[in-house]
Amino acid sequence: MDETVLLQFRDLWVSEPRAAGGTYPTLTGSEQVALMRIRSEGNVRLEQERIEWNYALGRLLEVATQI
Repeated sequence: MDETVLLQFRDLWVSEPRAAGGTYPTLTGSEQVALMRIRSEGNVRLEQERIEWNYALGRLLEVATQI
């Protein structure tokens, strides 16, 4: 997930009571930026399963055509 998607679905954020600390070297640059945003917003979590299927499917198809 990147920061754009995180912010686009801000209405689906919930508080994360047990935030994961540390570093994650396997994240991409855009994922690292999203993680920094999550932490700066007070350790929120995006309930990804609530993202509409038509949006998620569209994104999956975009990525699949790039492989």
